[in-house]
Amino acid sequence: KVMTVAGHDGEGDCVCDQDTHGICKAVKKGCPVVGHSKEVLGVAVSPDGTTVASAGDDWSVCLWDVASGKLKCRVRHQSEWEDDDAPVKPPHFNSARSVNFSPNGKLVVSASWDKNILIADAETGKVKLTLRGHNGRDGCICDCFPSGGLATKETKPGCPVVGHANYVFDAAFSPDGLHIVSASWDKTLLLWSAEEETVKFRLKGHSAGVYAVVYSPNGKLIASASADKTVRIWKSSTTISKEQVEASEQSRLHPSRAPLYTLMGHTAP
Repeated sequence: KVMTVAGHDGEGDCVCDQDTHGICKAVKKGCPVVGHSKEVLGVAVSPDGTTVASAGDDWSVCLWDVASGKLKCRVRHQSEWEDDDAPVKPPHFNSARSVNFSPNGKLVVSASWDKNILIADAETGKVKLTLRGHNGRDGCICDCFPSGGLATKETKPGCPVVGHANYVFDAAFSPDGLHIVSASWDKTLLLWSAEEETVKFRLKGHSAGVYAVVYSPNGKLIASASADKTVRIWKSSTTISKEQVEASEQSRLHPSRAPLYTLMGHTAP
């Protein structure tokens, strides 16, 4: 059985208001069209095979029932939980690039060009945690470009935001569900707690933006793919040595770690 779900396009049966970029400002209650209003960039299937999650260039993340092909819910912030009849606004404010399920299927994590990473309930779509990036919003006090997509001009000391300074392309749960690793155009990977907005390690070694990241099945290794034509392999351990703690305190930066291996791509002679 093959099913296709139509997206919002402001035409046909769609009754939603769209901006000049073709993005639905908010999905109106009762609109017969339930899909995305721009390109779908990421998709994942839940571990039990009952739910599909999709991430779109319309800044939204959708959760679908596999058996019926119907939309279960959209990912949304806490401010919209109380009014089920209100139009659902996109949870990100730039392109949502990827989405992945937690190992137990109860959560989804989405990565966006707004530099934020969202962790949401896979049944209700309610955002449970935001891993914030430097974007001039969400408490960030840094000198940032207003679009939220370009690199942060300057990261100020004392900024409460601990995340990425450029587009986030991918994020994935560890096999035990306790951590999240994210890949960004700022050339780094961040290893986060999945339960609070805490960065455990900053993985540095790529010389260009990082497009994708994945854990090994046993959770001991992380592999990343980059525009620098390399694949890099990293230790995923969150154990911090005394030397790393001292270096972190001295630099006022998160503990960092270099890759174990680098799988090189072709280079010009």
